[in-house]
Amino acid sequence: MKKVITSSLIVLFFININYTFAQTENNRIENSLDYFNQRNEALSLVKSKKWKEAIPILESLTKHYQNDADLFYILRARMFSKI
Repeated sequence: MKKVITSSLIVLFFININYTFAQTENNRIENSLDYFNQRNEALSLVKSKKWKEAIPILESLTKHYQNDADLFYILRARMFSKI
């Protein structure tokens, strides 16, 4: 019986470890259609090299949706290229 309890605790620990060490509080996209439209608008502005219009959208998206590494990469690459 003791082995079953110990095994169960170990399994529960490994199942919940992802939530324990998560860096963001909310990993879900609440309004996926709005997010998708804003992301596509930002990416099309970046492709057109309209950075002044793209940067506020990118900053807003990275603030609200912190799991999109592509947006962080684009935003930071632009900021470092200004130096």
